[in-house]
Amino acid sequence: MTNLILPVGISGCGKSRLHIKLDNKLDGLGLVEPDLIRKELTGSISDQTKNQEVFEKAKRLTLNALKDNRNIFFSATNLGTSNLLKTIEYYTSQIEDLKVIVVFMMDSFDIDLCHQRVIKDIAQGKDRSDTRDISILERQYDKFINTYNDKRKIEELYPDNTLVIDFDGKDSIIDKIAHYIEFNRFDE
Repeated sequence: MTNLILPVGISGCGKSRLHIKLDNKLDGLGLVEPDLIRKELTGSISDQTKNQEVFEKAKRLTLNALKDNRNIFFSATNLGTSNLLKTIEYYTSQIEDLKVIVVFMMDSFDIDLCHQRVIKDIAQGKDRSDTRDISILERQYDKFINTYNDKRKIEELYPDNTLVIDFDGKDSIIDKIAHYIEFNRFDE
């Protein structure tokens, strides 16, 4: 079984840290990161002018990797129920036996924490999307809340293809996700 991991959360919520921790536990976990594609196409991670092209390329890369039976971590905010459902529908219709693991990043509930992480990363020279403007995080937060409130809809629409998890930063959840990917079983 092939797995697509879709973290859902605002900037600074820990998506990159989650990927690093999962990558340390799983052999061959692929990464598709639209920010890096954006930098490749525009020269800047923060330049949103070619987003359609960015996400078309990300979609192709993801689909090709999944067709090669590679597990993929799709590192984007993945906000908005409609967009998330379209993403799940697209990949599950293309890949037989695909399991989509939707990971709600619980640190997204703390805008101040996420904001401070973004400020710190940029101050340290990390090449990341510049979302220091708190109004950007507030808009992302509103979308996150709406998506989070619709999480049962995701499970109901795709009961055989999705696993929805709340990630609170604990290593025990990372171990459970890795166990699920390895053994196709999520022990509560």
